[in-house]
This record gives sequence, C-alpha cells and structure tokens, in this order.
Amino acid sequence: MAYLSEVVVTIPVYKPELTVLEQISLKRCLEVLHNHPIIVVAPEGLRLPEPVDRYPVERFASSCFTSIVSYSALLLSREYYQRFLAYRYMLIHQLDAFVFRDDLLNWCARGYD
Repeated sequence: MAYLSEVVVTIPVYKPELTVLEQISLKRCLEVLHNHPIIVVAPEGLRLPEPVDRYPVERFASSCFTSIVSYSALLLSREYYQRFLAYRYMLIHQLDAFVFRDDLLNWCARGYD
C-alpha cells in the first residue's frame, strides 16, 4: 500500500481555551514536529484556539470528548484509525506531553504497532 506519508501527528483538542501548560506543550510539538503532517482531532462544532485553528482538522462527535471513558473509547475505535489510513504510523500527541526532539521516523523504523 502506498502511503501519503510515513507518519502523521494527531493532536486532540477538546476545549476552546488551553491552559498555559497545554499551550507550551502545543507550541513545542508544532516547533519540533513541523516536518511531519499535523492534524488536529476535535469535537464537532468546537471553535479551535490559535494556533491549531490553522491546521487540518478531523472532527468526531462531541460525545466522544465528554469523559475519559468516552475519549478512550474513541481512541480504541475502528472509526478513529480509518480516518488516518493514508499514513503508516500515527503519533497521538496529548497536550500533557512534551516533545524534546524529533526522533519520530527512527521510532517508526522499528516497526512498532
């Protein structure tokens, strides 16, 4: 299968305003992983905060973002991954994480699934 790209970075955003720490995490992710496709994952109807409002968005039902249980169910669903079949690998970058450097393709080369 030919892929659009080896890897895609998805960034779930489920609220219109980010905390200071989430803003730092987001800014760092966008700076470090800018050489990879970046797609925001958000609930339908959410007004996205800057700067993610400039990126492509995959929208899911708002009910998928109402609790940890519903969000976990989304990440375990076939529908979620079918949206990204054009990519061989995916990094789901949560906004409570911090990217130190871009080793993404090195990790992809290890073949982990």
